[in-house]
This record gives sequence, structure tokens and C-alpha cells, in this order.
Amino acid sequence: MIGGFSAIYLATSGLINSPAISLPVLVILLLGATLLGNSLPVTLPLDGHPGDASATAKAALLDDPCLKTAGIGVIFYDSDADGFMVNSLARQHLGVTRTGWMPPSILANNLEQSNTTSLWTTIQRAVKEPLLEPQEFVICCGDGHEKYIQIEPAESNREGLELLRIMTRDITHLHHLKRKIQFAETMWDKHHDALLLLDEQFTIIDVNPAFLSLIGSSRASALGQPIQRFRADPEDRKCAASIRSALRRKDNWYGRTWNRTREGEVFLAEERIVKFEPDVGKNAQYIALISDQACRAPEAAAIDRESDTDSLTGLGNREGILAHLRSNLARANVFNRHLAVCYIDLDCYQGVHERFGKTISDELLIAVANRLRSQSRTIDYIARLGGDEFALVLAGVESPEMVMAYGKRLLMSIRGTYQLSNRHKIYLTASIGASFYPSADVSGEVLVRHAHQAMYQAKDKGRDRIELFDAERHRIEDGNRRRLERLRYALENNELCIHLQPLVNMRSGQVLGAEALLRWEHPEDGLVFPDQFLPLVSGTDQAIEVDRWVMEAVMLQIERFSRHGYPLQISVNIDAGYIQSDHFVNDLEALLARHPRVSPALLEIEILESAALTDIERACSIVRKVQNMGITVALDDFGTGYSSLTYLKRIPADTLKIDKSFIIDILSSTESRHLVKAVISMACKLHHTVVAEGVETDEHAKMLLDMGCELGQGYGIQKPIAADSLLEWLRAFEQPLLQQESSNVYWLDQAGQK
Repeated sequence: MIGGFSAIYLATSGLINSPAISLPVLVILLLGATLLGNSLPVTLPLDGHPGDASATAKAALLDDPCLKTAGIGVIFYDSDADGFMVNSLARQHLGVTRTGWMPPSILANNLEQSNTTSLWTTIQRAVKEPLLEPQEFVICCGDGHEKYIQIEPAESNREGLELLRIMTRDITHLHHLKRKIQFAETMWDKHHDALLLLDEQFTIIDVNPAFLSLIGSSRASALGQPIQRFRADPEDRKCAASIRSALRRKDNWYGRTWNRTREGEVFLAEERIVKFEPDVGKNAQYIALISDQACRAPEAAAIDRESDTDSLTGLGNREGILAHLRSNLARANVFNRHLAVCYIDLDCYQGVHERFGKTISDELLIAVANRLRSQSRTIDYIARLGGDEFALVLAGVESPEMVMAYGKRLLMSIRGTYQLSNRHKIYLTASIGASFYPSADVSGEVLVRHAHQAMYQAKDKGRDRIELFDAERHRIEDGNRRRLERLRYALENNELCIHLQPLVNMRSGQVLGAEALLRWEHPEDGLVFPDQFLPLVSGTDQAIEVDRWVMEAVMLQIERFSRHGYPLQISVNIDAGYIQSDHFVNDLEALLARHPRVSPALLEIEILESAALTDIERACSIVRKVQNMGITVALDDFGTGYSSLTYLKRIPADTLKIDKSFIIDILSSTESRHLVKAVISMACKLHHTVVAEGVETDEHAKMLLDMGCELGQGYGIQKPIAADSLLEWLRAFEQPLLQQESSNVYWLDQAGQK
């Protein structure tokens, strides 16, 4: 057998045409370059060799530049000299220590050190008789790696000169590539997941047996078909476009797809598509791996069932219902179907557990689980989420009304007396919250959470009822929750501030005090007014934190204004819940103690007349304690609540502030004028100081003065401004002489301009 390498060598060396060579010559050619195939793509000259076979000529052959270019290593065997000549490439390939001529013992020793004794034995045998077929050998390199060498026999007889040639090449890369190919072929044929080879247009080029088994199709009917044909909805171009778009951005895509078998059965699969380019300049191809989620090993399925099952009731558990929802939401999304989640919590179960213990309460839970089973359909999924909480996934429900009707049947099923083994009878009810899909594009976890929130609404409304999750209400509540969290951060980072609106005697123009109004200097939203955030904290501990901060800030401003010669009384509005708390009076005493230079008379506490004072007697007692400290108390926004006269009669306030909604209308409404005049008259007879809020114009001031009200505040005098600005306003304000005539309030225009 004469291969391509031996032909190249004979053509370049001229040994066939050389009459001077009388000795048998063994030529071993070693290809050092990594090549695929049995021929070398290098054209060598066919010139004859010089006419003698001297050692010099042989040495020249060892250094033939054409052989070096081809990466061929050469060894000559001289039978007369009984030795070998080795060139540099052969030395590198075989791992010998020297080049040039060497006796057999040295070459043998070198090959033995490379653990290639068998190669040396083969060379010795080849000297005596030709090799009949190619042979492979492993050479151990000095760095511990192995190199694979193939020896191919070739012989020629010309002009009575017997030549034995042995051609060798480095097939290490070919050996590794062969193993990879064998591994890939095994994986392709034996892999339990479906594998497809696709062209650039996603047309099927090849498939493995697992795909044919999964789809139920023959190989011939699958090849040449677009992969879209096997989707659950072949006309759905959205999924294909999404995959192609992802593959343009990167070389792989992973996701879940709905597919269809030949018999029409739809199944959910995890799919991964990887792009590769088989050859330079050729169109890209793709390998797709499709894993059917239902086709798993029985042992794995059994483990999953155990991990997804509640050990007490035999129902599903939280992990099970979430897995069920993930699968069914994907199916519902593809086929435009609806589903719902019902979250069930047993009413007063904790009392049963505390009274009867774990054994009896567990028996009760099992009884409830059995009732739920009796009411559920085969397409529904029931789970116990923990404790006394259960959940159902309802399939095939077309509207929220159907969900509510089904939930009411569940309530009727649970409601009733349970006869337990210890002869105790326990009456039980439940509260249910429900969420409906596709009212919103949400995950299974979110659907369960929404149903859980709706369940608490059912609890708040009296229990033994079902409530459907309200997405709009949730949006508002979630926004409020976020604002509360942000407000807490604002408190900690000094984002709150107070603005002050001056209170003046409208007859004399004297500035008597100011009202502190809370503002939030939000870094993104700018200046936020209190009606946008204070109602969220009313009656909570956070409201108390805000009020404490405001009172501290007010005391600091009183000290500051007093140092500048303006001992103004500043009023501050306090949350009704804080006023009625046990520590309000103590907090005020501590506040005064921290600011000994501030006269208590310069602080005024305002109580909203519309505030919910749940205990009037307690509120009156606290007001008196506050007044005993020297602090005045004002009833703010009088007329806006439902118990104005009751508050006026029972709460011993020092000041009555008429709400601006009444003041604004006195110029145009006879009813408002009569009402305001009556309130002023009543307050004066009860010895209350009267303040009019909302004085917008000098006409308002004139009419109020005519009614007997001298104190006012409003935008017509000065809008609320920062403390620094109020100090500048006071310095620029020129107080006029006392005006006896109520008609002369020219200072009001002056104050408003400043």
C-alpha cells in the first residue's frame, strides 16, 4: 500500500531514479502537522536526486526544505553502517535527544524512555520484512501528555534496488476528534431529550430517536419540515419571532414552549437553541434540545410527588401548588384560558389548637381536607400551605362571578360541626380570598399572594365570607405603603421642615403668632404638602414620631424668634391618637424641660375639631393637664366635624379657629355670614379667643372686624413661608398705629405685598 506521504517523499528525494544507491534504505516519514485525511495539500518538485548515495547526500536529504515545509520528519537506516540518521523534525516527533547519525542502541534507548518499546520492535521487524498494514503507537511526551503516531507501510522495487519505506504521521488531533465524534454520536442517539439540527430558516436537517419518540413521527416525515409545524399553535409567529430576535443578539436561547404530538396532544417543554457555524462562509445552523416536562424518570417523579405533598393531609403543599400554577399559567396564556386561586383560612383555629392540643387539631385539619376533596373537581388542585391555611387552583372558571359562586360552595362545605374521635364537637367556619387570572399578567406566586391579601379582607369584614382581590385597591394600598416607607426615611434624613403662617390682629396689624405647617422637601417630588402623606399615618405610631419631630422643631423656632426680638406664639396641630395616648403629657413635660428658655405660653397645641376623639372625658383631662403647664389649647377647623357643639361645650379650649371653608363664603353667602357671626358670638360668650382662617382679601377682614373677630390668618395676610423668610418678613413689616375704625385696614395690603 503506497500512500500520499510516501509518493511525495519519493518524488522529492529522487531515490527511485538514483542508480548509485546500492544499500537497502529504510525511509520513515513522520508528518508533524495536524492534518485531516491521508494526503498532504502541498505540491513538491519532482526533480531527481544527485547521482550518489553518500552520507553527505543523505544528510542533505534530511534537511530538504520541501520536507521541512511539509512538516515531515525523516529517518534513514544504513544497513552497512548499521545505524540511523534522524532529522530535527523526527527528533521532535519521536522525543529523541539528538539528530544526525546514531547507532540502534541509542535510538532504542530513546524510544524506551518514551514508553514506545513496541515502536522500536516494529522498526526492527520492518528492517527485516515489510509491514503489511498501518499501525498506531502512543508516545509519552516529557510533559506527561500522550502523542498518537500512525505508521503506514510502503515499499518499492526499482532497478534491483530494494527500498523499504515506513511513512508516519502525528494523528493525535485525529484521535481526539474521533473520540469526540463517537461521544457526540452516542449522545445524539442515546440522549433521552429530543435533539434537532436546524438550518438558518429553522428547517429540520436531522433529528435523534428521542424526538421521533416524543412527537410520534417518522424520520422521513420530520426531515425538511419547519420546527414551527410541531408547535402547539403553528400559526403563532410571535414565539418564533421572539426566538429569532434573541438568537440575533446572542448565540443561544432558553425558554419554555408549547408543542404538539402527531396525535394532537399538547405538552409543555423546556427548550434550548444554540447557534453554530459549521464552516467559514456557510450559513449558520442551530441545535435545539427539547425536554418534555412530563417525561421524566419514574424515580424523579416519585421524589417530586413526595416533596410536593403535605404529609398530614395527603394534599399538595406550597411547592406543589406553585409548580402546578407555573405549568397551568403557561397553558392558560397559550390557549387564552382562565383560572383562579382560592386561599382558605380557618376561623378561630388557634383557639381549637390551644384548647385540645395537636392531635385533635390535626384530626380537624384532616377532616377539613376531606371536605375540600369532596367539593373539588378532577381538574382542580388542592394544597395545604401550612397550619390551618389551604388553597385551591380552580381551572375552567370563565369569570370572577363563577369564582365567587364556587367559593361560597366551599364556605358552605367547611361551615358546620365536626365530630372528632374524642367525642368533642367543634363548630368551624372559614374565610376565603380569591384571585382571578387573567385579570392581570402575574406569576403563580403573585396570584397566591393576592388571594392571601383578599382573605384578610374577608377576615376584616366579619369572617365566614369570600372576598375577591381588588387590583385597584391593591395598587393604592401598595402606593401608600411605599410612601410610608419613604416617609420613615425622610424622618431619619431631615427631609421634613415646617413653614409658618403669621397670625395678626386685623384691627391693629400686630403680629401675634404663627401656625406651624408641616412640609416634606422631597428630593424628587419637590415640596410635598401634608395632605398627601399625613392621612396615611394618622392614628399610627409613625404619626406620633412625626408629631414629636414637629414639636421639637417648633420649640427651636420659638427660641430663635425670641433671640431676634420676636417672641411669637407658635401653634402646632397634633394627631388625636397621640393626644389621647398615655405618654403625650410626659412627652410635653420633657419637651419643656429640654427648652427651659421657652415660655410655655408661646406654645399652642391645636386639636382638629374633625379628629376622632374616642374618649371625650380622657381628652378633656389631658387638655387640662396641658393648660396647667401654661400651654394654650386651640380647637382647629371648627365647623368641619360632626360634633362641633359637643366639642365646643366639653373641651376646655382657649382658642376657637373657624375653618376657612366658612370664611371664604361670607362675601357671597348669607348663610355663611349668619353662621360665622353666630359662632363668633358663641365663642365670645364662652370666653374663647376667636381666630378666622382663610382671610383672602381686605373685604374679608373688614366684614370679620364688623362681626367682632379681630384675629385672622390667610393668604391675604401672608401665605405659609419658611422660618428664615418669616423672619425677614417680620423685619420688613411696619406695624401701624391702632386703628379704631374697622373700615381702615390699609396695612393688610401692605402686609400682603411684603
